[in-house]
Amino acid sequence: MNRGKKIWIFVLLFIFCTGHSIAESKFTYKPIPSTGSLKIESNPSSALVYVDGTYYGITPIQINGLYNGTHSVKIQKAYYKDWTGTYMVKAGHVNTITAYLTKEPTTGDLTVRANVSNARVYVNGSYKGYAPVTMNDLKPDHYRIKVERDNYKSYETTVYIMAGEQETVDATLYETKVEVSVTNITDASIYLDGIYKGHAPITISDVSPGYHTVRASKGRYPDTSYNFYAAEGTTTRVSLTMQTASLYVSSSPSGASLYLDGMYKGTTPITIQNLEPGNCRIELRKTHYASVSETKYLSVGTILNCTAEMTKISGYLSVSKSPSNASITVGGENYSGTMELDEGTYTVKGSCFGYKPLSKTVSISRNKSHSISMDLEKASFDITSFGVEESKITPGKRGSTLKVKQNVTGPETGTISISDSQGSVLTSWNTTFSTWQQYTEWDGFVEGNPIPSGTYTVTLSAGGKQRSATFTAESDEKTLAQKLETAKPLSLLDADEEAKKEARAEKFMERQDGRSGIFISGGVQFNGFDVEPVVDLSLLFTLPSQFFFAGFKGEGSMSPYGDPHGVYYELALVKPDARLIGTFYNADAMATLGATITLFGWLRPYVMLGAGYYMSFYPADSVLYEEDPRYGSGGILSQGFCAEMEAGLDIKIKRFSIGAAYRLHFDLGAGARDCILVSLGWRFW
Repeated sequence: MNRGKKIWIFVLLFIFCTGHSIAESKFTYKPIPSTGSLKIESNPSSALVYVDGTYYGITPIQINGLYNGTHSVKIQKAYYKDWTGTYMVKAGHVNTITAYLTKEPTTGDLTVRANVSNARVYVNGSYKGYAPVTMNDLKPDHYRIKVERDNYKSYETTVYIMAGEQETVDATLYETKVEVSVTNITDASIYLDGIYKGHAPITISDVSPGYHTVRASKGRYPDTSYNFYAAEGTTTRVSLTMQTASLYVSSSPSGASLYLDGMYKGTTPITIQNLEPGNCRIELRKTHYASVSETKYLSVGTILNCTAEMTKISGYLSVSKSPSNASITVGGENYSGTMELDEGTYTVKGSCFGYKPLSKTVSISRNKSHSISMDLEKASFDITSFGVEESKITPGKRGSTLKVKQNVTGPETGTISISDSQGSVLTSWNTTFSTWQQYTEWDGFVEGNPIPSGTYTVTLSAGGKQRSATFTAESDEKTLAQKLETAKPLSLLDADEEAKKEARAEKFMERQDGRSGIFISGGVQFNGFDVEPVVDLSLLFTLPSQFFFAGFKGEGSMSPYGDPHGVYYELALVKPDARLIGTFYNADAMATLGATITLFGWLRPYVMLGAGYYMSFYPADSVLYEEDPRYGSGGILSQGFCAEMEAGLDIKIKRFSIGAAYRLHFDLGAGARDCILVSLGWRFW
């Protein structure tokens, strides 16, 4: 075989071997799986299995051919709760699930409660104890419930107990009660079936159902009884009326005060009802008439008529007096003209400044007129008493003054003097007496200076009479220094320099006229991204220090472009993506307080604080956004307290002023606004 043939034989053998290998490899290729399996077991077994709602059999079971992804699994078995879950299936894998089933409950529970204690509970006629009672493991069925207590209306109902459920019964028992009242007298004793229960009106509890007798009793009043039937669980109301007596009393003259057994009842003529039968003491009293009293018997169911003639026991007294301005009293009462007095003896007293007091006795007889003359004798002048109320004073200390008390007998002019321990008179003043007792006060200063510590004498000289009293002075060093500094020139300082300082201070104070008058301000305020016009009117008054002022102001502003970013958005009154439309108005009312100083007589910087109340409102044609339910209605958008701070500068031109200011305004809970203002002021006082 030549070389060429060998090569072709080799090639054919290679092709044969290679082709056989390729063919053999093609027939042994395995594809990639696209489904998985669930192996499901349960405890207990033999439960129904559902996957994605499709029934597959009973446990234990393996379900193949499930696609990749999540699948819902439900397992059911009689007398057990359903078991459900969601599980992931992976292609080519088996996911094992074990379900532990829980038995369904076959019984229920019952609880019985009552609104009163010691209530007995019966279930299907069987006694179960006092409420509250709880019974467990009851089979599903209807149950008859009865709750009772003595003297209460029993409670009955029927309930159905379901498996696995808790049923509660609240029983309300109504007590058998009696309410007793007596219509025409008070504090009557009440007896029920002969047993005392208290005073009317009264509510008697714990009454057994059936027939009863209630009785009312008081003093000499005849007892009143009533028989009634008390139904179970109800309130029986019993109203009793007791038999009483009545009395009619008249007098001549009328208007006499009537007393029964010492108790005031009114004035005649008078009718009194619902009186206690029996003896009663009747007494009539009237000014200037003799009292009338008598004991009468009051009978049940009758009206006793009594009429009394009263006897006058008064007389009359006239008093003449000299001098004409003398004060007269009769029996302690001021005399102002002829007096009607009950018969008896009276003391008549007369007094007048500058006269001796006079006292006389007069006897008054009934139905007679009497007269007496009170001629007072002039008294010689005398000082009956003289002294000081406080024996020590501190000159310059608030409330510490020398109070000199003087008692005299008549009009006179005198002198009060203050002297030191050496007898030297420091000061004196005249005094005139116009009444029996007078007071004079002295501050402890002589020629503007406080007296030093020591013992002093105060002396009264009048009508040739003289009285003295001593007192001590205790100097307050701080007060003394202040008084001496203001009262005397300072020798250590140059007098001309002091005068210049005082003149400069005086001139400076003359320029301090404060910030007062009527001020009208206008400008713009910055509210979010909006620029809004603002105007206000202020009425200011200068305070006594001249550097401070206070007053009132009203402010108004307008929001003409809506406000998507400002206070209304913050109050959540509009939607975050909504824009207000139309025009909104703001109004503030405030009290203000500020401070200022006037420079060069015409330049006045100031600061001012304010606090008050604000309100934002809108007309009917500019309400929020069209979807808002308030659209087209108008009304208040927001309101609350507000505050502001303002700093500015005024230029005075006689009674007028012009100025500019910066203001920071806060609506509490809503936001802040910056304002730039110009103002015009006019001082009209």
